[in-house]
Formats: sequence, C-alpha cells, structure tokens
Amino acid sequence: MNKIIIFILFLISILQSVNGFTDSDEIVVLYLEAPLFFSKFGTLLANVNAFHSGLGFYSLNSDETYQVDFVAVPGVLESILPNKIENGEIIWNTSGKVQFSNSIDNSGYWSSEKEIMTINNEIFETFLCWAQNYNESLSYYQLFDVLNRDTDELLVKSVVCNDFVWAGFNALYNLGGKYINESIIASRDIVTLYTRESIEYVQDGSTNIEVISFYEAMLNISIPKNQTINGLIEELDELFKGNFYLYVNGDYYNVTLDSSPFSFAYSETPLPIGERDLSNITLLESCHFQQSSENNIILNNKNGIGGGWIFIIILLSFTTVYLVGGILINKFKNEKSGLDLIPNKDSWSSLGGLISDGFGFVKSKVTGSTSGGNGYSSL
Repeated sequence: MNKIIIFILFLISILQSVNGFTDSDEIVVLYLEAPLFFSKFGTLLANVNAFHSGLGFYSLNSDETYQVDFVAVPGVLESILPNKIENGEIIWNTSGKVQFSNSIDNSGYWSSEKEIMTINNEIFETFLCWAQNYNESLSYYQLFDVLNRDTDELLVKSVVCNDFVWAGFNALYNLGGKYINESIIASRDIVTLYTRESIEYVQDGSTNIEVISFYEAMLNISIPKNQTINGLIEELDELFKGNFYLYVNGDYYNVTLDSSPFSFAYSETPLPIGERDLSNITLLESCHFQQSSENNIILNNKNGIGGGWIFIIILLSFTTVYLVGGILINKFKNEKSGLDLIPNKDSWSSLGGLISDGFGFVKSKVTGSTSGGNGYSSL
C-alpha cells in the first residue's frame, strides 16, 4: 500500500514539473538587476551603477516562475584576465553561458525587478528555443564595446548579460510580447573602450611577445579595496601607454586607445518598438515556429519526447513486469487462482481512489484553484 502511495505522489510531482506554464497562463516578463562585484572590490564601483541582469517570468494565473540570465564562466574577471601564462603561451579559462532556472531567486540577490511586458506560453516556449540558440552561437563573454570616437562606428560588440537581456527583449517583442505600458523605460551598463583608429588583428596572439608582456602586466595589477574607479582608470591608462590587446573568443586585437579611453555608463536604453519582424528570430534546427494570419506564433512540436512521457513509459513498464511476475509467482509457486493471482490484491483495489485524488490535485494546480476536489491545498 505504501509503495503505491509513494508512486502516485512521485507521479504528481513529475507532472507538476514537466510544464511550469500552461497555454492559458498570462506571463509577466521581468527585468532583473543585481549589484556586481561589491563583495570582491568593496567601493571600487560605488560611483558606477554596475549590475548583473537577467530576465524573470511569472504567471498571473499560478505561482509558477522562471529565470534566464547570461553569465561569465567562471566569472567576469576571467573574461578580462588570462588563467595563466605558461611556456610562452597565454592560457584562458573563460566562456559565456545562458542559465535556466525553474524559479526566480528570491534570496535577496536581485535588487530590482521591473515589469516590462506580458506574453503567453507559446511565446515563452519559443523564447526558450531562441535562448538555447543564443547559448550555442555566443558561447563567450566579452566585456567591452570598442567604439571609434570620431565616427561612432562600433568596432567590437560586447557580449555580456545586458546584451543578452536586450536581445531577449527584442525576441519577445517580435514574437508578440505586449508592453505593460508604452512609456516604460529601462537602463543598462555599457563599458566602452575608445579609439580613433581601426583595430588590428594580431596573428598568433597567444604566443606574441608584445601581447604576453601586456597580459603579464595586467596580471600583476593589484586592486585595493579602497581604490576608486577613476584611480583605477588612471593606473591602467599609464600601464597601457595607448595600447590595449583585447582578447575576444580566441582572437586578439590591438586597440590604439584614445585619451580618456574608458567609459563606464549606466543609461536608459531603448526597448524594441515598431513593426514586429520574425525574420531576426533564430532558433535551433529542432525548434520550429510559424506565423499565423493573426500574427500569433505557433510552436510546432520539438523532436523527441519530454521527461513526463519518459517517466510514464518507465512507470508502465515497471507495473507490467511487476504484475506479470507476481501473477506467475502466485500461480506456480504459491498455487493461487482467480483474483488471488494479483500480487498485493488489497492494495490494488484501493488504487482507483488514489488515482482520483491525484487527478483532482493536478486539476487544481492547472486551473489555479486554491484547493483540489478532494481537499488537497494548492502549493
């Protein structure tokens, strides 16, 4: 009897986790921000609004939440400084990764949550497909925009958490997201290196003597807790003497810095507006969507089967083996007959009631009601 109850409760928990949102859910998209680097550098960035950012999702119809953000692995500093220089070669340990979580971190990590838009479950599922493609196509973290100060030409584009968030806003808007209000604004960090010249690609940069000397000096920089950002910039400017060797996903570029070459800005950044365009939404090959006549997104079934179906197949297989094996043992070893052939007959006779209670509980979760038909409370 206890084994059957455990199996039913396990099945219910799996069904709850397979599809967090339902087709009837109205989902709110949040812009999440958390302070960056304070625990490591104290007041270093006190006069700069430096934040890690991400996207949160919560349903207006249930308690389901979701969180997606882009992070540097193992950290932001490792995207700027190499792991080591060994045997005349620069060795890095850095990458970028999209993180997916089944809940929004409510431990106090996020200092700001701003409601941006509302979407439905079809848009949410397609967004997740888009995010997976982002994760595969941009698997590195690059802190700096490199900008020509004279022409405003963007020479190198950053790949940071804010870039992912704004790309996510763009994807969600073009997929059909609706802003909470048309006057909504949002701000983000932008770290810029300025030059007045074109940048030069450095062949075999990881073994280039000048590049190695540059990063040896970088690794020897000491950043005290009471250092100000202006003081750090002056120290770096003196160290670089007009040259900065920028590492970008395995490549090196020589950037001739302008005077006052660094900019740390936190400013309002436009959100996507105007006509929606699905052509710039790139998905994995295993994810497909199409546009209906009402400009809604239809997400076709992905290849393969989900975790819920895998569990059900395993459960049915186990149950079949259990029943057949028990019947054979009862018939030939215990010499039973009729209904007595069924192993644990009394327990199975109560299974119908347990299944009814289980379906009532799942129904209450899907409909968002406070209690199920048989007295279960909504979690």
